[in-house]
This record gives sequence, structure tokens and C-alpha cells, in this order.
Amino acid sequence: MRADEFSLRLKGDALIPKPWSGVDPAANGVRIVVDSASGPGGIDVTIPGGPLWKVNGAATRWTYSDPSGSTGGVTKAIVRDRSGVADGLIRFVVKGGGGSASLPDVDAVRTTVVLGAPGECASVDWNPPGGARPRCEGDGDSIRCK
Repeated sequence: MRADEFSLRLKGDALIPKPWSGVDPAANGVRIVVDSASGPGGIDVTIPGGPLWKVNGAATRWTYSDPSGSTGGVTKAIVRDRSGVADGLIRFVVKGGGGSASLPDVDAVRTTVVLGAPGECASVDWNPPGGARPRCEGDGDSIRCK
């Protein structure tokens, strides 16, 4: 990886109370914000709805694929409705990289995921490297959180 490129890998669970009115990434897109609770750096990307999203027949798994990373460097995003485990539970996966970005300090990363209408969002405060899960690892060029 070149010094001016970044790599981002996120995997997390969020509870968004039902009934949902706008949770449909293929139609409404997804906004991902990765920043720091106490410092500079961050990424704020809105992945629009549209043809780069695929949805399974049960409408419980949405997959975004853009190998070029044309939207903020995001190459893949997956949103899964895991309401069978807990009502309103969503799992999200985001992968991306390339380009330049100022990533937050890995010791204080937080993520906000907006999946639908106002209020249909969740925030994850990640633990630092070596901490209990969910946690992030990495450096100024790369962050992996799960």
C-alpha cells in the first residue's frame, strides 16, 4: 500500500428498534461515519441506493459491490437483518481503501451507521487494540474493527 492510501475494514452489530420505515439499503443507501470520540481524522461516506446493491429474496441481506471504490473508497458493504437473533438486530460489514484519508486514532474509534429514516441509526464505540471485542486494530493507514 502506498503511504497516501488507507485501508478500512469494519464488522459490527447494531440494534435499531422496529418497526423500520426506511431500512432498505438498495433503495435508500447507507451512511457510514468513522471518526474519533476525542481527536481528528475520520471518514464520512454515503453509499447511495441503486444498482450496485443486490438483495436476497427474503430482503434480509443487502450487498453493495463497487471494485473501483468510487464512493469514498468503499468497495463492499453488507447489511444483514438478524432479527431472528434479536428483534431489530443489524449486522454491517464495510470494506474499502485506496485514495487518501485521515483516519482517526485507533485507540478512540467510533462508528455511526445510518440505515434509513431519521432515528434508524446506530453508533458503535470500539475498544482499543488488545481490548475486549468489539475492538479496532491498526495504525494511521489502516483500521480493522470487529
